[in-house]
Amino acid sequence: VLEVDEKTISGRDGETEILEGVVGDETAKLPFTDWQPRSEIEVGADLRIEDVYVREFRGVPSINLTEFSTVTPLPDPVEVAEDAPRLSVADAVGSGGMFDVEVVGNVLEVRDGSGLIERCPECGRVVQNGQCRSHGDVDGEDDLRVKAILDDGTDTVTVVLDDELTAEVYGGGLDDALAAAKDAMDKEVVADDIADSLVGRAYRVRGNLSVDDYGATLDAAEFEIAADDPAAHARAALAEVGE
Repeated sequence: VLEVDEKTISGRDGETEILEGVVGDETAKLPFTDWQPRSEIEVGADLRIEDVYVREFRGVPSINLTEFSTVTPLPDPVEVAEDAPRLSVADAVGSGGMFDVEVVGNVLEVRDGSGLIERCPECGRVVQNGQCRSHGDVDGEDDLRVKAILDDGTDTVTVVLDDELTAEVYGGGLDDALAAAKDAMDKEVVADDIADSLVGRAYRVRGNLSVDDYGATLDAAEFEIAADDPAAHARAALAEVGE
């Protein structure tokens, strides 16, 4: 068990306590939900989990434990893969979605909706012109985000950076971005600065990939300048497919 969070959700029978987190072994890592919270499930525990079902959302599978699932402590530690599988973008997208994957490619473009944005205080969705799709007129809360197009020569994927990773590539936090926008009297100056630093450079990205009718999105957990050539990785991946 790698991560565990206790959460309270609202359902037909009122509020319910659940556990959410991540489990892993030598082959992969996957998210899980325990709908009947068990004390055995804690960070660092080595367990055998049986009689579960798998639910898929936007191509990403998750393990679900019910009242019929069994959890058995194991006497020996379970080895967990430290590295995510590195795939070409085409292979990653072709998988239909992956929980933990790594790709390397060049940033072609920083998309609209990057830099300084506003989120709905109720649901966290991005607010457009003071409007939330779920809650209508709202006073949006300022946040930072990057949506960038990454290309490795085989395909493209939209990489999304959260506020912390965005602050790293921008070189400053939310207060710095707000100050820059105020000085320039234009909030787009933040996105422009981010684009200037990212576009045309190669990056290694690790995170969770989801695929739907609107395309492929990689929510980044790690984002750093690549030490190798993405074109070479793409050629190698295509060569393997051709063999």
